[in-house]
Amino acid sequence: MHWSVAVGAMAALVWAPVESRGQTLFSTFGPAETFNSALPGGSVGAGVLGGFSVAEGGITLAYAFTPSVSSHLSRVDLGMEYKYDPVKASGPANLDVAIATDQAGLPGAAIETMHVTGGLGSIPNAAGIVSASSAVKPWLQAGTQYWLVVAPPDLRNTVFQWLLSPQPNLEILSTSELQNIPWDRSNYAMALAFGVYGIESAGPQPAIGTGGVVDAASFRATISPDSWVSIFGTSLSATTRSWQASDFVGNALPLSLDGVGVLIGGYPAAVSYISPEQINAQVPDGAGPGMVAVQVITSTGPSSLGQVDAEQWAPNFFTFSSGGTSYVAATYADGSIAGKSGLFGNGVPARPAKPGDVISLWGTGFGPTTPSVPAGVLFSGAAALPASDQLAIAISDVPATVLFAGLSEAGLYQFNVIVPEVPDGDQLVTAQVQGVSTQQALYLTIQQ
Repeated sequence: MHWSVAVGAMAALVWAPVESRGQTLFSTFGPAETFNSALPGGSVGAGVLGGFSVAEGGITLAYAFTPSVSSHLSRVDLGMEYKYDPVKASGPANLDVAIATDQAGLPGAAIETMHVTGGLGSIPNAAGIVSASSAVKPWLQAGTQYWLVVAPPDLRNTVFQWLLSPQPNLEILSTSELQNIPWDRSNYAMALAFGVYGIESAGPQPAIGTGGVVDAASFRATISPDSWVSIFGTSLSATTRSWQASDFVGNALPLSLDGVGVLIGGYPAAVSYISPEQINAQVPDGAGPGMVAVQVITSTGPSSLGQVDAEQWAPNFFTFSSGGTSYVAATYADGSIAGKSGLFGNGVPARPAKPGDVISLWGTGFGPTTPSVPAGVLFSGAAALPASDQLAIAISDVPATVLFAGLSEAGLYQFNVIVPEVPDGDQLVTAQVQGVSTQQALYLTIQQ
């Protein structure tokens, strides 16, 4: 019942068709064009591209690939991360991305060079997927070897890091001699994560709206690891649906639905709901603290980066609204709703709470539990908040006795509380954990 309450609180969405997916000519990406491994981290074979001034010379990465089908080129997607150098002038990452012929096992003449300016926006230490769109639309022949050649035109402002495991056919090409540079290329595992796509890949690219990444319970602009978030925008998906049993593999939550994936802080996020204007996803472990980048990946390409503040605690209750009032999502043990009778019509049982009743409140973002429950996996049980978490829940400013507080499902917190002696009517519900408060102006209907 708590999930139906949460879903019912979401805005109604209108399905809109998007043109069909085009062909993938070559790809080193994992499912849904997201990264294969948790990122960033020392175990993923991250390597450095650039970081030297133009006078010192640069590094160019080149990767040999053979298209699986023939098609006119549409775009190249690159998985990357970059970091600002605090000593130098900061600026967005610029790249030259070329498709070249093969000449005796090395890159030959460029068929097309695509320029990417500010591919990851202005978010420091951002990880995501950048698209280079083809203007020439050259024909790439299946079974013919080509080269992807990537280099930043200006190495003075930005340090690039390419993510994922190193590939065996990667060549490191220098634009100048490096003997006098204090850098040992053996210290790094160079890698390109990329996909090459055909011209049939049509349809609008996804776009995250301004301020479009929010907590799924309260729609506040602060999230936390393992919590559920909502992403609002346009062309986020060609379909509208929630996850279903066939989307799960073992105990892993799906990282994509119908080819739609999400990166939060560079990490793949579990996705529970997709639609053209809204996606619901679980914040991966490791996101934050501080501002993190959010990106939606679809068959038509990656979105630009959204951003949101990620903190260890971002507690919020799920809610429903009636008559302009926001009520906390509360249920009884039998699944009926603690609220005004007939609140949801005759088909959904509801009754007001009264002092002495035991009710369950539902929320997200309340922080670590014991035992720890990682993001992205199925969970059903009871993982309690630590007693030291300073959890406090009050109804009409009267402290409520908390019988249980913790996770009962993936990212979903349950709070079993005894309703204190308070007057009849709509009474204010407040809560905080570690000094961080839930959203304001939430009510529970009391009737003796």
